[in-house]
Formats: sequence, structure tokens, C-alpha cells
Amino acid sequence: MKTQDNLGDLLRRFYRTYGRPDEGPPDGLNLSEFIPQTDSIQRDLDLLKLFLSNKTAQRDFERCRDILEQIATALSDSTAFLQELQTLNMQAAGELDHLTNGIFWFTLASQLYPNAETKSDDLSLPAQIPEPFRRSLQIQGALVFKLYIGLVYMREGVLGDILVAGSAARMPTLGLCRKLLNCDYVRHIRNALSHADFSPCMAGIVFRDNGYMCIASPGFLDWLCIWLFTLHHSCMCVLGKD
Repeated sequence: MKTQDNLGDLLRRFYRTYGRPDEGPPDGLNLSEFIPQTDSIQRDLDLLKLFLSNKTAQRDFERCRDILEQIATALSDSTAFLQELQTLNMQAAGELDHLTNGIFWFTLASQLYPNAETKSDDLSLPAQIPEPFRRSLQIQGALVFKLYIGLVYMREGVLGDILVAGSAARMPTLGLCRKLLNCDYVRHIRNALSHADFSPCMAGIVFRDNGYMCIASPGFLDWLCIWLFTLHHSCMCVLGKD
């Protein structure tokens, strides 16, 4: 008789709603059979149940995902986005270092993200931490670093000016980028990072902002970081062309 898999079923429900394709435990894998039901696991389960009942958070997430999908489609023609940036003809000689530093630190943080195919780039963490948890902590840590650089450090200054000017000029891709950075889902994550009110859980990272809570999957956060990097790198390339 097949045993019930409350843990696996809840995680699969979470990743189907908030994750990326193929993220999360596969169907047929009974996680409850080999993951101990500790107090920590039970707290995470209770938190996931609470979050999955939050329709406001789901609406905010779906809006953010839709904007990201529109950006991904728009940037399939990268020259059009670069042309938008060049048309603005922004002058940012004093702030180019800010962008350059952010890109450099963002790249360093990306190198901490473990490769799915090999363990050669895993950090040397204490052996007392079980291997799956070590890998999870490394993934979460790399994402926190990248998100902080992309959403906090690089959000103000010349990038903000570019997004405002592009939106005012009705430039479609820059308008989408501004919508992404101002949407409620991203705004709450940025605030949580700024206030250091975030923590890991078994499903991803929990962000809290003045009573608002969202649990973000690693796959979705990594996808968000990809487009943040693309935006920042494109701005740096155009501003630094002279």
C-alpha cells in the first residue's frame, strides 16, 4: 500500500504555482519516506500551507512572471533594446563606476551558484551539514547576493533615471523593465533585502516586508536575476561606449 506523501505533495503544489518548469520533486518520488519530520520541517510545512492560501501574493507573483515573460520576448531582439538606450543619450560619466562595480559583484555572486551537472564548484561547508542542505544553502546564498546587488545597490542613480526617461518616452522595453522593478512582488523582495528580513526554507527563500510575506522558488529567483543582469549590462555597454 502506497504511503501518503504530504511533504512531497505540498512541495509539488508550491513549485507548480511559483516555480519554473521541471523545478521541484518529480511525481512518484515519496519525500516523506526519507526526510525526517523534524520541528523545522513542520514549521516550513505550516508556512507553505499559509502562503499557498494567500491569493494576493499569488496575484502579485503572476503579474511579475507575466512582465518577465514579456521582457524575455522583447529582448529576443537585443539590438532593439540597445537602440532604445542609445536614443535616450543619457550622460552618466560620474555613475558609470557604480554600474561597473555592480556588474562585477553580480558576476562574482553568480560564480557561487552551484552547477547542476557537477559538484566541482561546491563550497567547502562543514561536513556535519547534510549534503543536500549544503547545496541548498549555497544556492540560496548566491541568490541573496545577486538580488541585493540587482535590486538594492544598482536600483537607484543612473539606472532609475534611465527607466524613468525611457518610460516617459514610451519606449516599450524600458517601460517593461520599469514595470518589473516597480511591481509589488519585486518591490516587497527589495524591501525585505534592504531591511534584512529574509530567511531560507526548504522550498526557497522567505521574504517579509511589513506584514507581507512571499516564498520565492530558487528557479524563479534565478530567472529574475538573469534579466536584471541583462538590463544592467546593456545599460553599462551603452553608457560606456564613449
